Amino acid sequence: MFNMRNESELIRLYADDVLRACIYYLEDRKDAENAFQETFALAHKRQLFGNENALRINLFKVVRE
Repeated sequence: MFNMRNESELIRLYADDVLRACIYYLEDRKDAENAFQETFALAHKRQLFGNENALRINLFKVVRE
């Protein structure tokens, strides 16, 4: 049976990778932390958490925007 995790679990699961990507692209810790928060806010707004299988890919698409 499919068990959809809640958003907070998914954020914890992907937080380190998303923050690392933000730091890589922005090369500034403070800017990266802001982008990190914005990434998850946009993911929530776009309802990306509904598809856990594609979530990681979609989060990194948001990071690159």
